[in-house]
This record gives sequence, structure tokens and C-alpha cells, in this order.
Amino acid sequence: MKDVNAELAAMRDDGNGDFLSRLMPGIGRERILGIRMPALRRYAAHLALDKASSEAFMASLPHPTVDGTTLHALLVNRCRDFGTAVAMCDRLLPHIDNWASCDALFPAVFVKEPDTVFAKCREWVVSGNDYTVRFGLNMLMRLFLDENFSMQVLDLALSSRDGGYYVMTGKAWFLCEALVKQWEATAPLFERHMLGEQVHNAAIRKAIESFRISDGRKSYLRTLRTKPKRKQQ
Repeated sequence: MKDVNAELAAMRDDGNGDFLSRLMPGIGRERILGIRMPALRRYAAHLALDKASSEAFMASLPHPTVDGTTLHALLVNRCRDFGTAVAMCDRLLPHIDNWASCDALFPAVFVKEPDTVFAKCREWVVSGNDYTVRFGLNMLMRLFLDENFSMQVLDLALSSRDGGYYVMTGKAWFLCEALVKQWEATAPLFERHMLGEQVHNAAIRKAIESFRISDGRKSYLRTLRTKPKRKQQ
């Protein structure tokens, strides 16, 4: 069997690692090899052909590097059996401690069973793990803002457990996409100030930066931004 961690180490890109390290506060620089995503995707496709090595690698949780965790996510994405893919996600998610690995995880087979995924999202978004919550929000964003949309999707996203910075930004990202794709249903959340201040303003900021929202709607969103409350003396 291949020594996957050794092969990953041989692919390291220190310049990109330095860049990514600045985007991952709290993650030790030694854990970031900086392998660029196209190269990591190619390696995942290659490793998946060696069933024994890929299974041995995925059994060796937690992985010592961020790149290894992201590689694991890319291998899960290739699983073609729905039940197995869900089990793989549930096994990996508690070991994800960074946004890059979290946002890379999206099994293609999930598109075939949206109802079951939605039921799992109810579990993920109330998890005690910030990155599991973010993953649940990612699945709602990627699978339920088009033909599978309903008001239940917004309700579930808003019910997600409050957490740290990466839960907040995950929720803001979801809401920005919801404004792009489901404006009529989503805009009232901002008009009625139904969101926390940080999420509210972060989602508006992302929406204003989007090329997929009209200038008129951007101008309107600017009027909905909230100002931080002054602390009483």
C-alpha cells in the first residue's frame, strides 16, 4: 500500500502554504502543505484507483495535515453509494477543523436523494461541531436553493446552531446565495431584521460583491445594513 502522507509531502507548495496559513488562523503552519486544489483533485482520482491504499488512508483519522483531510473529503466525494457516502461524511466531519476541507466535501451522489439529505441536514446544522454545522449549511446552499427550494430550507438554515466565525460566514454565504436565487423569499429576512447583526451585515456585504445581483437590489440592500449598537456608558 502507498504511503499517502509521504506522497502528499512530496507535493507540497510552500508559497501557497504560506498564503493559506494566513487564511487559517489557529491552524499550525506545519499542518499546511499548500498543495493546490487541481493537483489534489488529480491525486484523489489516482488514489481512488488503488482501493486498498485509499481505504487504509481514510481509516487513519485524524490526518496530520489539512491537505490530507481535504484529500479524504475528495475521496468521499467520489463514492457512488448514497448510504456509504453519508456514513463516510459522518465519520470524517468530527475530524474537520478548517474551512478548506469542509467546503471541499460534497459527494456527487447526494443530488440523487435530496429528501434524505435534507433530513441529515437537520442533524448537521445543530451539531456541536462548527464545521459540521457549516457543512450542513453548505449542503442546503448547494442542493436546496433551486428546484428543491421551499421555505423550510430557509427555516432550517436560520435554526442552525450559533457557533464561531466559520459558522457565521457559512450562514452568510448561504444567505447571499439565497438572495441571488430566491430573492422574494429571502429579502424579507433582512427587512424584518430576523438575523443576528454579524450574519445580517456579512450576508449583505457578500451580496453587494456578487455579480449576480442587480445594481438596484444592491442599492436597496445597502439601506438595510445595520449599525453596531453603542455601548451604554
